[in-house]
Amino acid sequence: MKQSIEYYIKGQGLDTSTESKIDKKHLFKSYNNLYSLHPEIKFESLDFIYNEDSINTTKFSIILLNEWVKYLKVNGYLIVSFKENNHLNNKKMNMIYEKYLKRHLNLVEHKQNNDEHTFIFSKHSKYLPDNDSIDKWTFGMITVGKRNEWVKLFITSIRSQKIPHYEIIVVGTWNDPEIMGKDITYIPFSEKDDKGWITKKKNIVFENAKYNNVLILHDRFYLDKDWYVNLKKCGNYWDGLVFPIIDKTGFEYSHWGVWSHGLLPIGYADIKDWGEDYYAGGTFMAIKKNLWEKVKLNEKLFWNDQEDADFGLRFTKEGFVTRGISDAKLHTTVTYFNDAPVYEYDDQKLGKPIEYRSAKWKVIQPAIDVCTRVVGLPFLRTRKKASLFLKRFTNKVSAPESGGSRE
Repeated sequence: MKQSIEYYIKGQGLDTSTESKIDKKHLFKSYNNLYSLHPEIKFESLDFIYNEDSINTTKFSIILLNEWVKYLKVNGYLIVSFKENNHLNNKKMNMIYEKYLKRHLNLVEHKQNNDEHTFIFSKHSKYLPDNDSIDKWTFGMITVGKRNEWVKLFITSIRSQKIPHYEIIVVGTWNDPEIMGKDITYIPFSEKDDKGWITKKKNIVFENAKYNNVLILHDRFYLDKDWYVNLKKCGNYWDGLVFPIIDKTGFEYSHWGVWSHGLLPIGYADIKDWGEDYYAGGTFMAIKKNLWEKVKLNEKLFWNDQEDADFGLRFTKEGFVTRGISDAKLHTTVTYFNDAPVYEYDDQKLGKPIEYRSAKWKVIQPAIDVCTRVVGLPFLRTRKKASLFLKRFTNKVSAPESGGSRE
């Protein structure tokens, strides 16, 4: 028996529409990959969330729906009304439900009047597993034994966060009695180091992780002094995360990749941006362990074999969402360089790719990347060879890259 909308909007609820539509608390924030109702709204505290005629105003409908689920109590209702347009229609909404929402929601009712739709969902399970907490972290470091000072910087940056419960797992070749402690587990592993078997090393970290929150870094990265404080502001309800990175010159960039399609190049995006073919660069991984158990790294791939894109795209295909956090930052001990186009931010569609290097790259880059998508060409290695070839004909370019900006 179909119920009226009033039946579902009882108790403590929230209207997230652009403008207030019902006589309940209203909260609107800009729609993008940083969108969050926290800290204004407590996680899993609401009886219902209502949205009318605004989810179809942006390309970020998947982000919005995924976010709203987190604030509903079990048995709470999500009510979404919209008119079909180029952003959202009945077919896409059903796809989103099947792929991204079904693990937490049941579809209770679908009302349709020509091209106008109202979908009503009920939450059937908690978002997080038991014992998952923002105060519990496993940190992984993969290394080949050539950067002990950088590994020490990584370990020191974790200890300074004052996280109540944490562990550090170092996988690779490492020996530093001065900094070794009870908070560190060292797992020796050097098999196929000549090829860079980072997928295997990262899987080893996950296999041995005590906590559900797992962050793995390569051995040239460490945490910002306020990383944990700023992370807590965003909360613990996420599948995967992407952080800004600051290089040794103070240049801030986003290693947020766009796999793209057709003749468009593989490139970088602003951390506010999101799409189903976006992925976090492999220099770090922040993933829930219980989700990694469903999407493990492909150990047939090695460093520079687009192993990060392979994992990120499969992670999204499985229905998990990687979100951006702008204030919890990482640092790298090296200077970052411009190695790919950057897509302009656009909340309606994929932005325009901007090539900051030589004009020759506007032809060569798409050619390399089409081959990468079609035949699996290791694009980073191929880019390096192409770059060395072009270096003879072009001047060095100094420009923003990876969606970053220099103050």
